[in-house]
Amino acid sequence: FVTNTSAQGNQVDNAFGYPVSNSQFFAATKSSAIANLVNNFPVSWLALGR
Repeated sequence: FVTNTSAQGNQVDNAFGYPVSNSQFFAATKSSAIANLVNNFPVSWLALGR
């Protein structure tokens, strides 16, 4: 699970994450102002698995 930790400016931004392997995942935020721009706003994450 990945979520934003702040308002991240005046645009609607999305936090996202996905698995890379069975022991690693990628988490970041994407700007809605500029299409497909991955930016560096802080996120909170929680990984569940075995």
